[in-house]
Amino acid sequence: RLKKLYVVATLAAGGWLLLCAAFSSSTLSRYSESKSKPSHAHTAPPVERGLGTSPTDDVIATVDGGVASEWLNCTPSQAQAVFFIRIAKCASTALVELLRSMSRQKGFLLEFNPGGAYEWGPREVGWLARHSLERTSRGSAFLYARHFYYADLRGQGLSNYTYVTFVREPVSRFLSSFLYYHFSSKRHIQALLDPTHRNESLAACLRGQHEGCRWNLMTQYFCGHGPECRAGGQVALELAKEHLAQQFAVVGLVEEMELSLSLLSSLLPRYFASGPELAKWLRTVNKNERQLVLSEEESEAIMEANSADLELYQLARQLLHSRAKACGLL
Repeated sequence: RLKKLYVVATLAAGGWLLLCAAFSSSTLSRYSESKSKPSHAHTAPPVERGLGTSPTDDVIATVDGGVASEWLNCTPSQAQAVFFIRIAKCASTALVELLRSMSRQKGFLLEFNPGGAYEWGPREVGWLARHSLERTSRGSAFLYARHFYYADLRGQGLSNYTYVTFVREPVSRFLSSFLYYHFSSKRHIQALLDPTHRNESLAACLRGQHEGCRWNLMTQYFCGHGPECRAGGQVALELAKEHLAQQFAVVGLVEEMELSLSLLSSLLPRYFASGPELAKWLRTVNKNERQLVLSEEESEAIMEANSADLELYQLARQLLHSRAKACGLL
């Protein structure tokens, strides 16, 4: 194994100029001695749901090296409504700018809400369904973009819809989030940070799950708003995997942005352009790179705390490549 893992935190989402930090090899070693346990525990018993040990067993592990037949076609979606879940530090700001350009070019209605929605109940989920029905009632294509956890809209009267989002390699996303919250020049971000946490180390932030250091955040986004999702653990992970595999037309990867955008243009042509337009946008993204050098112990501490996100990311990568192959993109 490499003794050090070099992670490039690519802050493409807004071109933020962040302070670069280097962490010593002993910084996070104390974390392993902490009594705190990761919110995802692999020792939890499997969730029994139908035919498999997890909801995604019925979707995966049947055809072509582990992907079900529904992922082996390239049939474009005819969704009247698309919900873009903006996951924190997954290039969502840059992607919103792309969507603004695409909405002008393609003529769909784009609604961008900059606020977050993390504690929705039946009332708020019902509102989103009714709101979307109203927006699409005259035949208009509608895309809703916001930081919000997955919401189950089945049974709400809205049928012709789908979800899209992007995920990021979990260690890279975690480090980017830490830097954003602790070194951002934006006042509204500074206001979210507890003053006592401003100068804390990455180890302390990770240990306490302080601002920008929540464990398994991507899993929470895919799982949803229920108490089982807030509790974390194996049930939350299995629900997140089920939603990812069954409710999302495309889950792109920040690390494979060009392939992800090409797949979006193939499967959602009503919302995304193809070819030169996407390549032009990719060249304009401000890639302000900062290199963080982590010891093996530091890397393992982050990976241990975010083990559910690591498993979810691997599933997203597998499904992205399977669908890309079906569309002739790989």
